[in-house]
Amino acid sequence: MNPSPATASLEETHGRPKFPQPPRGAEPAPSERLRAHEWLAKAIGLASPVADDVCRRPGGALNVVCPQCTTKNRVPAQRTAQDPHCGKCGAILLPAEPIDLSDLNFERVIAGTELPVVVDFHAHWCGPCRTMAPHFARAAEQAKGRALFVKVDSDASPATAARFAVRSIPTVVRLERGAEVERFSGVRSAADLVRFALG
Repeated sequence: MNPSPATASLEETHGRPKFPQPPRGAEPAPSERLRAHEWLAKAIGLASPVADDVCRRPGGALNVVCPQCTTKNRVPAQRTAQDPHCGKCGAILLPAEPIDLSDLNFERVIAGTELPVVVDFHAHWCGPCRTMAPHFARAAEQAKGRALFVKVDSDASPATAARFAVRSIPTVVRLERGAEVERFSGVRSAADLVRFALG
């Protein structure tokens, strides 16, 4: 039985989906572009307020601040999981592992990054922190491109820990556009951390 035209148009060619193409010279209507961006933003797991804003930008780009040089980069939403690099220093912007931030760069990176940010306040001497570290690393890998996982040493960065009134560790805080949305203290599994990150 031959596939229908609709089915045939979605068959994979050389490992990549083949989608119907508009006629040459045809420009999608603004409403069609907006619907496509809305689908893309929701597909990669962006929180609703961020998704709404991203969908209305040309190309559906996200702002991501480089954790190495703190330069703000614009990343197409469809490329967040494809190891985008900083346009200035070349560092990977959204790695598949937690990044270390300190009092020196925390505020700039967090405030300028439009993906959800999950912050693990920890200390090297803390047993439960060491227990959760591999779970946090696995969650960062599983949520790559959809959330940024960050570690802050509460002893080495007392100003940031004080800002969030961290009184026990590990404490994990989820931020959106630099503002706290939710937190918990104690050890959680990687699966729980991914669910927490994506709301």
